[in-house]
Amino acid sequence: MTTNGNNDGMSRRRFMQVNTAAGLTLVLSGSLGTVLQACGGSSDSSQTTSLTAKEISNASGTITVLTFSFYEAPAFNSGPVTAKYAEISSGDEVIAKVRNSMGIDVTATGTNVVGQLLDIDALDPIDTGLIENYTEIDKDVREQPIFTRNGDVYAVPMTITPGFTAWNSDEVDEPKTADGLLDSQYRDRVGLYDDSGTVIQFAQMLGFDIYNFTLEDLDSVKEYMDQLKPNVKTIFVFGDEVQLFARDDISVAFQTFGSLLTSIQENNPAVSSNYLGSLSFVDAWSIPTGATTAAGMNWINNTLTVRSQKSLVKTAGTLPTVPGAIKPEEYPAGLSEPSLSALLKVAPPIPSAPVEGADEGLVTLDVLQKTWSDYKASF
Repeated sequence: MTTNGNNDGMSRRRFMQVNTAAGLTLVLSGSLGTVLQACGGSSDSSQTTSLTAKEISNASGTITVLTFSFYEAPAFNSGPVTAKYAEISSGDEVIAKVRNSMGIDVTATGTNVVGQLLDIDALDPIDTGLIENYTEIDKDVREQPIFTRNGDVYAVPMTITPGFTAWNSDEVDEPKTADGLLDSQYRDRVGLYDDSGTVIQFAQMLGFDIYNFTLEDLDSVKEYMDQLKPNVKTIFVFGDEVQLFARDDISVAFQTFGSLLTSIQENNPAVSSNYLGSLSFVDAWSIPTGATTAAGMNWINNTLTVRSQKSLVKTAGTLPTVPGAIKPEEYPAGLSEPSLSALLKVAPPIPSAPVEGADEGLVTLDVLQKTWSDYKASF
């Protein structure tokens, strides 16, 4: 078995989210049970800033944005402020690069990493009242408590990215269950995405409460991961699954994402996808501590226009956070659900491992990262 990549840092897109009965409002907090306060996530954030709306509107120039390559939508740079991108290949890189950043103006975050970045005081609060298009974001998406702390907003959600399990239907049957994935037909044919969040996806697939992921649960997940080893051909970094399928090196990818799935299917139409173990990433823009500028705010605002959101959907194969940017029939490959609500039921938001909580028997960030690192080293 070959292992590609060696990402250290934090878990892939850390989430602490719980769906409400409506399936849309996501309750995200350190306790996993704190209900959104009336002011949380609103445009009436208590954050104060020396910037003015006019300064932001008149801003121009170039900023540096830390993000995944598939979020580099052409329309993002259609305004007076353009981005020079610093790319990442895994959410595991976000905390380390933001903590040690020099000159990063805006960073891709999301509910999976915002909480941990706040724990290390790595983000500036955002005065959303100065972002004209902020209120265009779906209300249930923008009012996620993990994006707020003490009444201030620290992340502006821009897209929702579900993961998929993909398989080559010409070679293997559809993997429908965790036990099914252990079948001998998948021997040496499975690729795993190189991210510690994959451990949480295994937990989801096995039916554990991923929003209260305990050390006892983790023991069972690790047992399953060990049983899966004979079927694992490789652990791939983001994007490598396209060529792995093209070279017939793997028959199953656990997990892949919309833009990559589209590329895979262009080369091999026999590759299909389902939501086995799938979790959704509600990704966002944040501003590193001390980096708030009129140009950064202007650029974030431009990413929330309908034009930009449509461009992002085409580039990334994701769902927009601005309603009306696309219609269900225009959804990218693999997105078979007709609405955000339906999607989040079959691919719920991925929770994060808390920084602290081992004394309460919870799987902490360090434990999650070590589990994944040890697993890769065991091959």
